[in-house]
Amino acid sequence: MAITGNNTQIYSLYASLFNYNQWSTAVADLDRDWNTGYVMALIEGSNRGQSFGISGPEGKLITMIQPRQEVVQLISSTSQDGANLIINFADPTYNGFRNKDMVTDDPGNNKGQVISTAPGTITIQPTGNPATLTNGSQFVAGRYCVMLYDASGNFNSAGKTRLFKERVPRYNYSAVQRDSTQIARREKFNSFMSKSGVAYYWHDQEAQMLKRQMRAYVNKIIFSDPGVFNSTIEGATNQTEGLRAAIRNQGGQFVSSTAALSQATFESYFDFVASAYAAQSQDYWLLCGRAAWGRISSFYTNQLTYTVGTKMGNGTALNFDVPKITIKGITMNVLIASVFNDTEQWPATSNIPGITGTVKGNSFCIVNLTEVPATDGSGLISPMRKFHFASDPVSGNGDGRSNNEEQLYRIIPGMTGIGASNMTGPTVYNNYALTASSIDGAQGEVLMDNGIDFQADRWVWWEPAS
Repeated sequence: MAITGNNTQIYSLYASLFNYNQWSTAVADLDRDWNTGYVMALIEGSNRGQSFGISGPEGKLITMIQPRQEVVQLISSTSQDGANLIINFADPTYNGFRNKDMVTDDPGNNKGQVISTAPGTITIQPTGNPATLTNGSQFVAGRYCVMLYDASGNFNSAGKTRLFKERVPRYNYSAVQRDSTQIARREKFNSFMSKSGVAYYWHDQEAQMLKRQMRAYVNKIIFSDPGVFNSTIEGATNQTEGLRAAIRNQGGQFVSSTAALSQATFESYFDFVASAYAAQSQDYWLLCGRAAWGRISSFYTNQLTYTVGTKMGNGTALNFDVPKITIKGITMNVLIASVFNDTEQWPATSNIPGITGTVKGNSFCIVNLTEVPATDGSGLISPMRKFHFASDPVSGNGDGRSNNEEQLYRIIPGMTGIGASNMTGPTVYNNYALTASSIDGAQGEVLMDNGIDFQADRWVWWEPAS
């Protein structure tokens, strides 16, 4: 097992693989567990294998968000002022319209120019379409007043008043997550053959610890609720905002349903996600349990459009389905997320009429992984970003934001090392061997201080309530 480094008692293969920022790939290659290759691969790909560091004693991430703030208001009433119209808004404090704005009513498509503004009201003049503005005919109550563009004069035009778009902070936390193992000196000689014919060796404990850590990590990034609580064991304890909580807390469509999913309801979720941004090209993903996908695909018998690829097998061209579907003109990647299908971890079955299988297996979420502009103007960022608490400027890039700190993996030698022999490390004067513990064995310790930050305000989470 310990095949790297000059001293095999200190540097194990696992230690060398997991002390860098793309540790999930190593778990996928070595251990073939359910949480790798799917959810983990999606996260790694969305972040290009990188995690960004934060600092500060609280491990608190502050992300500045600029929500869509278009100049649009619901009309509550209008009144005539000569040839002009006075428009009052449902929000009596709104002051986003400015003089010279060309506005229209939706629906209606009548036009007018703003000539006077005050909180909750504007006055507009006719501009030719229609030739006259009449109270009760145009910009009537119940329609929306929408700013189109500025209409300034041909000669010596003046500038406009400032329009301020607010930014709001969103908070998340880097959460410490740990696991441990211990290998006794005498245990190193133990191995056995399982019923399936697979040999079990003493060093499998190291692999099992890391698999537990990865499985728990996937659970954390999906199901964790954010905040800080006071643990009676170790005091202040951070919790990161997982995917489920992010959709619920940030204004997405979060549904805990007491009825089986219908086609009309599912398509309304499609429309909700697809209407978030006007761009034609978006990176939509449907993450679902196998039972959820069975229900969804049953709505579209012989109607689902798959992208089809071709590969060669024994000299013959074979067609195969790529998990990408098009429904109502919206193309979406489909990921049967194994975390939902684990009946050992999630055994509870749904008791809602029309739903068969487990609660988690019938759950799904729809996310949009199209990169969004950073509010500081630094470029595009992923709406699903890995972050970690970083405190080591030496091993990083000099600013305390080291990718090497996304996960820490350490070996603590006792009276023996972690490898095949009893050596614990380099010898010192008179060939004395140093150790860090009096335990008749060796310990392995893995620690994450990290989280995933989701921009999930237009995403969807659906689950059976029971």
